[in-house]
Amino acid sequence: MAYEGFDYSTDASLASQSGGGSFGFSQPWTLGGLDLPQHVIGSSSLSHPVAALATSGNHAVVRNVSPSGFTTARRTLGQQLGAAGSQRYLSLLLRPEGQLGAGDSGGYFGLELVSSGTALFVGKPSINEYVLEDIGGTEQYSSGVAAITNEPVLLVLRADFETGNDSFRLYVNPLPGQSEPLVPDAMKADSDVGIVAQIGLFSTGTFSFDEIRIGESFADVTPVPEPGSLMLLCFALVGLLQVTRRSLQ
Repeated sequence: MAYEGFDYSTDASLASQSGGGSFGFSQPWTLGGLDLPQHVIGSSSLSHPVAALATSGNHAVVRNVSPSGFTTARRTLGQQLGAAGSQRYLSLLLRPEGQLGAGDSGGYFGLELVSSGTALFVGKPSINEYVLEDIGGTEQYSSGVAAITNEPVLLVLRADFETGNDSFRLYVNPLPGQSEPLVPDAMKADSDVGIVAQIGLFSTGTFSFDEIRIGESFADVTPVPEPGSLMLLCFALVGLLQVTRRSLQ
């Protein structure tokens, strides 16, 4: 349904970016917030911490903390989410940068479902754990998984939209190419997000983000690399090992 791999020029601003292999959006990225946005493109893709996740392009990063406000990066979806009875999945890679907790309100960062009802936040709030919560920090449910500087994490959100309150499940670092886990790391079913027209990156702390996917199944948002890509990766690793051995000799 939608994909963003941030295949844009390194060090360019994220503002007004579109294309670059992304799809499923009707508008380019827009930046805002109370502090000057610092969303720029970093080189190469982020990666799953323990398994192979299909990636492309580069990644984006918020380089500066917000001492007394927040920054946002938002993009309008080509197809809105939230129809009663529908189920959607969303995934993204996050990597904490710099000093955890630096920035206003504990240096939070994550993804926001920008909606007509109660907006949902998934990411690191004021505490150093990955959570589901209403935007602003209320009705929070923690995964118990700690956020660690320079360690990427794959967050997968399952959304079951209903007529009243919606149900959300958060999986932290599930294995790509495998079945959806039977037990989520966090669950939330006490708010009605309404219709979701945009996704947003909402932060006061510094972090990198990449590989945003929206799909109709768990498999849609946790793809593995094509066999040819895996073979190239193996060749690269073999070459690296050979160079390392020669340097040691």
